[in-house]
Amino acid sequence: RSVPGNTEHAVARVTRRNIYYALRHGQSKANVAHVISSATEVAVQKHGLTTAGKEMARRAASDVVAEARKNGCEGIVLCSSDFKRAWETAQAVREAVHAAGVRTWPHNEVR
Repeated sequence: RSVPGNTEHAVARVTRRNIYYALRHGQSKANVAHVISSATEVAVQKHGLTTAGKEMARRAASDVVAEARKNGCEGIVLCSSDFKRAWETAQAVREAVHAAGVRTWPHNEVR
C-alpha cells in the first residue's frame, strides 16, 4: 500500500490526449458547376472530386502526416460524411498517409 508523500511506490502518470483536426473536401464537381450539393440522395452519388480536388487531398495528406509526426501520434482515425466529395477526400488522405507509414484506424476503411 502506498502512503501519501512516500515516493518509494510512486507510479508514473501517463497523460493521454487526443488532438482533433477538420479537413475540408478538395475541389468537387459541384464547386466547378457552381451547384450547391447538399441533398443526401444526390450528394452521396454525384459530385465527387475533380482531378484538382484529388490532388488537393493528397497535398493535405502531407500536412496530416507532418502533424502526426510532430505530435508523436501512433496513428490517426479518419472519419467522413457519406457525401462523395468528403469520402473521396478522406480516401485520398488515407492512401497518402499509409504510403508515408502512418497508421490509420480502421486500417482499410474510412468511417
